[in-house]
Parts: sequence; C-alpha cells; structure tokens
Amino acid sequence: MTSANMPDVVEALVRMSPIGMAIFDREMRFVRINAILAEINGLSVEAHLGQRVQELLPDLAAVVEPILTRVLEQGEQIRAIPVSGHTPSQPGVLRQWEGTYLPLEVGGERLAAVYVEERTLQLAAERARREQAEEFTAVAQALPLGMLVIDPSGRYLYANAPAMRLLGMTLEEAGGTGWQQRIHPDDRERVAAGVARVRQARGSFESEHRHVEADGGVTWVRTSTFGIWDGDELRRLVTLLEDVTERRRDAEALRESELRFRTIAEAAPIGILLSDATSRVLYANAETERITGRTAAALSEGGWAELVHPEDLPRLVETMQRDHEPSAGFAVALRVVRGDGSVLRTEAQARNLYVDGVRTGRLTLVSDVTERYRMEAALHESEELFRELAENIDAVFYLARPDATGVDYVSPGFWSIGDGRRPSCRSSRSCGWMRFIPTIARACTRRSLATERDSTPSIASCVQMGVCAGSRTEASRCATPRASWCASPVWPPTKRRGARWRRSCCRRSGWRASGAWPAGWRTTSTTCSR
Repeated sequence: MTSANMPDVVEALVRMSPIGMAIFDREMRFVRINAILAEINGLSVEAHLGQRVQELLPDLAAVVEPILTRVLEQGEQIRAIPVSGHTPSQPGVLRQWEGTYLPLEVGGERLAAVYVEERTLQLAAERARREQAEEFTAVAQALPLGMLVIDPSGRYLYANAPAMRLLGMTLEEAGGTGWQQRIHPDDRERVAAGVARVRQARGSFESEHRHVEADGGVTWVRTSTFGIWDGDELRRLVTLLEDVTERRRDAEALRESELRFRTIAEAAPIGILLSDATSRVLYANAETERITGRTAAALSEGGWAELVHPEDLPRLVETMQRDHEPSAGFAVALRVVRGDGSVLRTEAQARNLYVDGVRTGRLTLVSDVTERYRMEAALHESEELFRELAENIDAVFYLARPDATGVDYVSPGFWSIGDGRRPSCRSSRSCGWMRFIPTIARACTRRSLATERDSTPSIASCVQMGVCAGSRTEASRCATPRASWCASPVWPPTKRRGARWRRSCCRRSGWRASGAWPAGWRTTSTTCSR
C-alpha cells in the first residue's frame, strides 16, 4: 500500500499521535511517519518514506526488524519493548526508547503500526534517583547516628540500623503515634508537642528524652527533627537520633567529682587556685579569698600580678618562665599584697595540668606562713638575747640534755671556775665540766640529768660538801668555795613550776640564781653564788 490510498482515519491517527508513530508495509518500509518520530530520528518526514530501517537507522535495525517480522507475519502485538541506540540527530549519544508494535489491517493488507516514546531523559532521571537512593542508604547506614524518614501522614519510610536499635520496634509498629510508646511517660507530651510544631511550621525541634526499652531499661536519646518542604507542602520529616546515655553518665560523674572537689577545697586550710593556660583564675576557694583579701570573681577578672609584692614579682616571673616541662611545677615563697593593702607571707606550690600533652592550666596551693615567720623571728630574737645575756652576766651555767647524753651550751664564765680550758662536750660522761663535781656526787648528778621529762618538777640535786642532798633540801655552802650547784628541769610555759623550784633552791640555800630559760625540753644547771 502506498501513501496515496491510505485511509483518512489512519492519516489523522498518525498526524495527531502525541508520541512518535510510524506505519510500515510488509517489506518493512516507512509508509507513514509523524513529525515527532522524524525529529527523534533526526531526519525529515519525506526522507523516511519508502525507506527501510536498515537503510536509515542501521544501529536500530538489528532490534527493530525482528520485531516487525513477528508483527507482519504472525500478527503479534508486542508492547513496551525497550530499544536503545544512536540516531543522526544526536550522534554519539546513546538514546533510549520504549516501543509498542501492533498489526494494522488496511484494505486487506497487513501493516505494522509502531508507537515510540523517548525515555532517555526519564530513564536518566530514574537512574539518578536510584543512585542517589543507594548513596543515601550507604551514608545513612554508615552514620553513627540513627536516622528516620517519615511522611506527612506519620508513616515511617526509612530507618537505618542505629535508629532501629534505638527505636526498638519495626517501622510498621512505629507508624502513626506508635513511636510515642517508647518514650518515657514523663517526656512523651513534650516530645509529641515539639514534633507537631515542626509539622505546622518550618523549623526544627531538638530534645533529650528517655526511651523505655522492652526489658524496662532506660536509654537517654538526643533527637533533632526537621521538615523537608516543597514550597508550602511538607514532604518528609527527618529525625536524627543519638544515644547519649554514656555521655549523661559521664556528665553526672563529672558533676559529682566537681562537687567533691569543691567540698574538699572549700574545707581545706590552704588556698587552692585553678587557672587556665593563660593564667586566668577559674576557681579560688575560701582560704584563697581570705589570704588575698579578694573574692573569687575579682581574682578571675583581675590579673594575678597585682597580688604579688613588687619586690617578689620578678623572681616569680622568672620561676614561671622556667616552668615549661610537662608535669613540671614550682615552689616559691613570696609576699601577697591583700585587697586592704596589708601584706602576708605565703608559700606557693604549683603544678601544671596537661591533657593529651597540651598544657591546659595550673593548680596552685597557697599556704599562709605569716605567723610562722613571726614565731621564727621571735625565736631568733630570743636566742640572740639569750646569748647576749650568757656572754655578759657574772653567773656561770650550762644546758645539759634530758637524757644526759651531752651538753648543748656552756656559758663562757663556767670555765673560769676550773683551769680555763674548754674541753669537748660531746658527751656528758667525757665532758670536762664533770671533773669539777666531787667524785662521790657524779653518779647522782648523772641520774638527775637523766630524769624523765614528764616527771614532777623539783630540785634534782644539790651538791654540798661532796654529798648529794635530797629533793627540796636546803643547801648550804658547798665544799667548793667558789660555787654551789643546783640542777632542775626546764619546762615549757604551761609547766612553770620548774622555774619556781630552781629559784627556790638558791633562795633557800642563800645563793643567787642566774641564767636564761630557752624554749624546749631541757635540763638546766644553774650556778648559785653569794
């Protein structure tokens, strides 16, 4: 059949088809073709008429001609057959079509009607969507966070493995309001209200709440829910889930640790300062506030340099500059200028704090040693006064140890009693002063020097005419014409009776007592003279 005797209805069908259409005769030549299919092939309508597929589209002939043969010879209807190949309109580009092949009887002759729909872009878009879906799934499954995708009706479309674990139910069970059953009753209303706000308006909702497991255990979950919108239409809800149970436990343990630290630090009798890597004060306990005369807030806002006495500041800066080794610290004595202008003497010990080898701060302990300095100064002054008196008074005396193992001090005038020589006094048994005591009295004298420190204060011994007299016995002039000896313990200020008995010994014997009373547990023997 030729194009001249083609029925008008067929002509109209070809011309008005919304997709590409062509009619082939039994020799598989183009009898009719519309402009849509001609454009797909990249040739004019006239160039197709009377030509075979093999002649115009050789790349497609191997696929199309066997199908046309089946339709023309057997009258088969072959639908939705994918065909791909190259056309002159886009050389080098692989194009894809979907074709439907139907037998057409016209005037007693069987023809083949072919409908062709371009699917290249559609299939490319579908392929891109599949690839994106595969990429999304791969990324979602690799996420350490749970991910849920929900449609506007509440149907769960997707959940990765972490989400399924945290959700604790199937997607079908979670649909609608089923997911709320896993939320702790105390948190349920708040979370549901937050998700509802995301559905009604653009934005997001973040929450930390509890999930109740099937076995009754509780898991803390942090969620972030946001919407995917197409204009004003909500297309999807996406929820990210994170198990924060361990983090909350760690945070609670940290709070408890900080509370213990602050409790101990506030009760500590020394100042405690915690500073960052820039030396800014982060924490100061009550004792630090007392020592510095400044509040913790004032210490944090102000610089530490103003606390240090100007004369001590260069030494402190030099010490801190040397303090750079990991875990290194320093100890330094310095004066602190308090808020009211008064000055305290302190001793500070500092230790650097490191995290993964990076210095993050410093812990400093500060002790108020002002009173100790005062006592040491007073003791030094007392010792100087003692020595001044010992060197200048006309009486002579010595200080012996309580256990009689030696003598700590002998006044210069003592040696004038003897021959003026000063032997070594490392041991009371070999010390030269013992030879001035009569032989018969030496053992008694040693026993008196060895008297226990906590014994009742008394006159330990008096030597008279070479005989050791009893406790609290009046002593008369001794055999030695130049001196009489009295020995008694020296007691601390809370036990002053020792001083009273010493003086009593000499008064009752008619002799004058002299000597100093240094601090400590010692025994003193005082020379009594007229």
